[in-house]
Amino acid sequence: MHPLIKMFANRDVNKAWSVYQSLIQGCEGPNRWCSPVKPQGVEEENNSLVYMGEFLWSSFISGFARCHRLELAEQVWMDMDRFNVVRTPTIYNAMIDAYGKRGDVENAQEIWDQIAPESRDVYTYTTMMSALFQTHHPVEGLVMFEEMKLQFGEGMVNGRLTTRGLTPIACNAVIHGLLICNRPEVADSILDMMRTDGPKPDTVTYNTFLRNYEIKNNMVAFQATLRSIAQEGLQPDVFTYTTILDLLLRTNKENTVGRLFDIMSEMNVNPNEATYTTIVDSLMRRKGKRNIQLALDLAEKMEQEGVQTNEVTYTSIVAGIRRDDTLAPEVSRRLFEEVLNRMRARGMEPNRVTYNFLIEACLQRGGPDGVEEAMMWFRSIGKDWVSYETYVVTLRGMMASGRMDHVQEVLDKIRESGFQPRGALKTLVDNAIRKLQLRQSY
Repeated sequence: MHPLIKMFANRDVNKAWSVYQSLIQGCEGPNRWCSPVKPQGVEEENNSLVYMGEFLWSSFISGFARCHRLELAEQVWMDMDRFNVVRTPTIYNAMIDAYGKRGDVENAQEIWDQIAPESRDVYTYTTMMSALFQTHHPVEGLVMFEEMKLQFGEGMVNGRLTTRGLTPIACNAVIHGLLICNRPEVADSILDMMRTDGPKPDTVTYNTFLRNYEIKNNMVAFQATLRSIAQEGLQPDVFTYTTILDLLLRTNKENTVGRLFDIMSEMNVNPNEATYTTIVDSLMRRKGKRNIQLALDLAEKMEQEGVQTNEVTYTSIVAGIRRDDTLAPEVSRRLFEEVLNRMRARGMEPNRVTYNFLIEACLQRGGPDGVEEAMMWFRSIGKDWVSYETYVVTLRGMMASGRMDHVQEVLDKIRESGFQPRGALKTLVDNAIRKLQLRQSY
């Protein structure tokens, strides 16, 4: 994963903004080392400047918007004007998406209008349509869909514009939008058109309908859609399975996990260990005691069905429990002990990956209790289990929390172990030492 994408995935907005500001400052002044645009007449291999291309500009806009910092995305947009950066469809798309996800269709439309008609592609059309549907403008969204079919489809079939030639992503976005706007009959007509003209519906297409039927508690339509997935030879994914679980819970079906396995069997699906572990991880990320219990039931059912569980499955559950700030402390402790006991009963002891997950999960939970528990796990790791990643995660977390006593403790353990810091860890260690020295000087 690209470091910038990872920053945004971890919601580390301050770090991403610091990187952005550093790049912008590097674009200015006599000693500039960065270029906002590709220098003209200079071969890339002979150019000493860092070039901020389409990927960086669009990633900063999308990343800040996803982290609910639209004002920072707008600053990036204004800086592009200041540096006379020529925007590509990808960059326009990022800004339309930023406004669309916030429900600001007027600004999204304003950006759309800035794109030359010949530069609009399937992706920008799809994003603008999604913004219209999300803000409950189905008529305008459908008008744009007809424009897209005219522009990128393969002409007329039986007196109507066809979806043939479009991407499943575009059609799925329209179906999703129509279902949001409570226009199921039009969504069904697009599904029929995809079946006859193309592009063929994919798993995402049917997942979109499944989620709608789950919300509306329409069991008949839900089951019919599951049959369509099986009949068309498509493979259900994690979203399919978790939607099935949600419907079973909504309808108060007993033995929810057992029923899920029955449905899988009816669909002639045989998920492997990796699939089940991904479902478990998905449940844990949704938080809440109900989802944790489902994950535990699923792990137990896997074993009953002869599907091998491993440390990865249980590590995902353990980390999820420690990350879940919706649980009361006593509930968190009880569930945590239950999982550790299950692991030990199966001959699985926490390994370095488990410890790293635990430390990171406690730090993500935040607050004094999370920091103290992270240090407890750090102290409990045997010498042979401590890894480079353990030191990086723990030291970074303690510095972010401002607990310099814990920072000193981690540095002492690194020194006593004889471990030689390198790369990101060396940078962290050097910064930590400087901060401690400054603190002692006052």
